[in-house]
Amino acid sequence: MSFYDFTGKTVREAIARACEELGAEEPLLEIEVLEESTRGFLGIVGQRDARIRVRKRNVLKEVMEAEPTPPVREEEPPPPPALAPPPTPTPVQDVEEEEPYSPDEL
Repeated sequence: MSFYDFTGKTVREAIARACEELGAEEPLLEIEVLEESTRGFLGIVGQRDARIRVRKRNVLKEVMEAEPTPPVREEEPPPPPALAPPPTPTPVQDVEEEEPYSPDEL
C-alpha cells in the first residue's frame, strides 16, 4: 500500500483532509505525524503547517493474521439437588379395640 503525505494548520486538519481525499474514516487509516504545526514568531514569521503520512489499513489482513480466540463456552447449569428419599412409614401398632360401653355399665 502506498503512503500519502498531507498538511494542515493543525494535525486534526491534516487528518480531516486525508480522510476526505482517501474516502476513509480515521480508524481505517494508519497515521504517522511527521511534524507538528508551529505558530512562529508573533504568529507571522516561521509558521509551519503540520505534516502527516497516511496509508489505508488492510483491516482484512489484520483480522486474518490475528490469533484466533477460543470460542466462549456457556457453562452448563449445575444439576438440581438430589431429592431426599420419601420418609419410610413407621409401622402402626395394633391397638385392641374396646367394646363400646353399654348403658348398664355406667
